[in-house]
Amino acid sequence: MNVDIESVSPSRSVLHIVASAEEAAAKAAEVVKEIAKTASLPGFRKGKLPLNLVEKKFESRIASELRNRLISTMLSQVQTEKKDEISIYEAVVVNTYEKQDDGSYKIDITVDLEPSFTLPKFEDLSIQAVHNEVTDADVEKEVENFRRSFAQYKDAEADYQIKTDDMASLSFSGKTPDGKALAEVYPDAAAFAEKDKAWCTAGSAYFLVPGVSQDIIGKKLNDTATIEVEFPADFRKECLRGVKAVYTYTVKTVRVLEIPEINGEMLSKHAMKSLDELRERIRTKLTQARAEDDRMQNLMAASKALCNSVQFELPEAAYDRMLAYHIDMLLRYSMNCGASEEELSKQRDELTQGARESAATALKEEIILSRIQRENNIELTGEDVHAAFVKRVQRERMNRSDAEALARNKDAMRSLARGALREKLLAFVLEKVGKQA
Repeated sequence: MNVDIESVSPSRSVLHIVASAEEAAAKAAEVVKEIAKTASLPGFRKGKLPLNLVEKKFESRIASELRNRLISTMLSQVQTEKKDEISIYEAVVVNTYEKQDDGSYKIDITVDLEPSFTLPKFEDLSIQAVHNEVTDADVEKEVENFRRSFAQYKDAEADYQIKTDDMASLSFSGKTPDGKALAEVYPDAAAFAEKDKAWCTAGSAYFLVPGVSQDIIGKKLNDTATIEVEFPADFRKECLRGVKAVYTYTVKTVRVLEIPEINGEMLSKHAMKSLDELRERIRTKLTQARAEDDRMQNLMAASKALCNSVQFELPEAAYDRMLAYHIDMLLRYSMNCGASEEELSKQRDELTQGARESAATALKEEIILSRIQRENNIELTGEDVHAAFVKRVQRERMNRSDAEALARNKDAMRSLARGALREKLLAFVLEKVGKQA
């Protein structure tokens, strides 16, 4: 094999390889013998075909397999014989693959290079370690949430004044400041302009018309009121953004939220005997959840410290794949949040820039962690994967059939294993980082 290395950029080179006729012939002979072991033709027993007949009958298959093996072998030899000159991250594309008159093969391959950098001393890194204690106030907030889970809505008396968290059914209609019906001016937003019996939770930030859920506090059944509204610049219905309007609404129904005091019957439904037991159970659960949140934040801080500690050129092909993945994820997230194609088109530059930054960070972390794994001989064990599997099952509260389906899903389990390895490597770094209290 002869090879010339052409540098294209700091992260990419082209290998100009000539595989000798002898090397190509040896590989071709290997391929023919292997095909002969399994091939069959009428009149011949399986595995008993003459080699010359295999060469004739399976010519295209031999050529295809020879191409794959010859390229793979040449890349491996370059990596071994030229290790002082080049370190290949991945082969990007085969530009040329040609058989020469003398039986040799000319092969040109574009490759991305392994980034060149030195790992920092982990002890020199520093992060702001997170450790959040569970307070009595946190516990009491969850006790109140437990109590509210038993709340019920009941019809209000005629003279009852609406309070926060009560529900009211409203009929409303909106007009522009000059008196035109909003539904006529903005026909695409008819649902926001006029409606009969629209349920509203008093004090909530979520209602069709901004400000109404606050305005109804103190109102009574059958009350009618008028409110001036200006739709926010980020309102979900684009045509109404920044629009000013005057709304008139009437309270049609009022339902009062009644929250009972915690009693023995409530506690017994959750296998508890006392309020103190409830508080202790809540504290334990919050402590576990808070510890996991702290752990993840500290791992992310370790990742950020690592990425900031070294600089190198990213492999181009790997970055392009990572960028495509992050753009797809951002688009899916935006669409799930209700963004229209028109809105996504307007936000294209912003979304793309965000994807570029997140893709670069993710790939850089991946490369650094891979180096840490190699240099420290860190391996992912079956116990690590099992622990990650159990954690996901518990976090998502999967039933047995869903857990079994996850275990059978090879792609999902591979993704789970990658995540578990990432956390293990970051935890290894975190143990050595010079943390700040």
